[in-house]
Amino acid sequence: MKSSDVYKQAVQSAKLDSRVVSEMGAPMEEGLMMTGNINLVNDSGQADLVIPITGPKGRGTIHAVATKTKGKWTFSSLIVQVEGKQKIDLQQKLGKASHHLSVFSGMVGRMFDKRFKPHQKLLTARA
Repeated sequence: MKSSDVYKQAVQSAKLDSRVVSEMGAPMEEGLMMTGNINLVNDSGQADLVIPITGPKGRGTIHAVATKTKGKWTFSSLIVQVEGKQKIDLQQKLGKASHHLSVFSGMVGRMFDKRFKPHQKLLTARA
């Protein structure tokens, strides 16, 4: 299971997440006693994994649930539980980033409207 793409993606996501690194330190290593299952049929499948990880500042567990469709793994749940701390949802970070981008785009659009709409009115009046 450790050589599977879904396992590698889950571990890599945890190791690269700044919140996990802040809580556990770096470098992080996977533990030996992983549990779960991966079921594959051609280029489709499901995975449900529990992967222990340790770092200089603490220990935790990656809980990964994913589905493979047309050869691509998609996580429905990807959470790190650091011992003695709150859970870290590794997918939540992506949602916030897209939300911030949407808010930023809206702000830029409003700024553009405020700066250029008066000039449009002036140009229309002169024509």
